[in-house]
Amino acid sequence: MAVSRRQVLAGAGALMGASLVRDLEAQTGAPKPRPADEPFGYCLNTSTIRGHKLSITEEVDIAAEAGYRAIEPWIGKIDEYVDKGGSLPDLAKRIRDHGMTVESSIGFAPWIVNDDAQRSKAMEAAKRDMDRVARIGGKRMAAPAAGAQQRNDVDLLKAAERYRALCELGDQFGVVPMVEVWGFSKTLTKLSQATMVAMESGHPKACVLADVYHLYKGGSDFHGDNKPNIRLGTGIDSNLRLSYSFLQSMRGKCAARQQGVSDAV
Repeated sequence: MAVSRRQVLAGAGALMGASLVRDLEAQTGAPKPRPADEPFGYCLNTSTIRGHKLSITEEVDIAAEAGYRAIEPWIGKIDEYVDKGGSLPDLAKRIRDHGMTVESSIGFAPWIVNDDAQRSKAMEAAKRDMDRVARIGGKRMAAPAAGAQQRNDVDLLKAAERYRALCELGDQFGVVPMVEVWGFSKTLTKLSQATMVAMESGHPKACVLADVYHLYKGGSDFHGDNKPNIRLGTGIDSNLRLSYSFLQSMRGKCAARQQGVSDAV
């Protein structure tokens, strides 16, 4: 099919415009716009490329080249970067220059454990982690059941109190900790348990990190009906809604489970 001179010029103009937009994004560090028909923004969980043993700067560059609009780094990688003399402001600028944001981060401070001394040290570690995450523009931090993954004696109501303390610490840095479901763990195995901890904390920013892999691994269900829904903040978007019927009986069930553990002990 013959192509007219006008069509050629129009196509060249469109390509030039797209190039200018990309250049402007690179210069301003503006987040890349999401198409109107796209319900989610996409964030690279850097766990998926940990096997390649890359530096955090390499992970940032790869995420950008792949087209991600956000990244979720391991805090351990941030620590490695700092230990080798890296500058957190420089890392923040690198991320911004790619037009990306740091929507979440992955850390393992054992905030949920029963031992008071261990938990006190964990809060100090979380403070350092949150400071570093905030300094690269991070907004959230995973809060899994680190240190308690092999225990089934953690009272979820006590866990809610501990999670609130973690949230209040996060308020100082502008970083929101998210109760993370760990499907392989004996604590916070299911979405319902993580949700209970978040809800019972009473903190206005309490939220849950509902990783699809861990939902599957832990056997979380999604029985829904027409009852009210509860919105959960889950990373780059807060679009996940859960049927209230899935949650309404959790307090009694968890109390019964804890009683069973106490009786066994």
